[in-house]
Amino acid sequence: MKEYLYWNKARVISLIIAGVYIVMGWFFFKEGIVKLFGLIAFALAGIWFGDELGQYEAPSRGGYIRATPGFFMRIAGWALLFLPAILVLVGIFSKYLY
Repeated sequence: MKEYLYWNKARVISLIIAGVYIVMGWFFFKEGIVKLFGLIAFALAGIWFGDELGQYEAPSRGGYIRATPGFFMRIAGWALLFLPAILVLVGIFSKYLY
């Protein structure tokens, strides 16, 4: 069990970013805070447990979905974690384009 609970730099940084999102969402985005919690939960799961999530194989219509390398799961987690910040920046800069 201890190997799941080690704290590396990626976990600490992602937890800090998630905390900033939660605080900012609480003050500026109260009506969508539940959706933000869901997005953060999926992103942190992808970052923290990328190897375990990548090993999951699921049945589908055409057979079984193969395992995904944990590295790609972590990249997807980071992409999900940075998605709200990217959308806010696009919204801010789109005002100046027109």
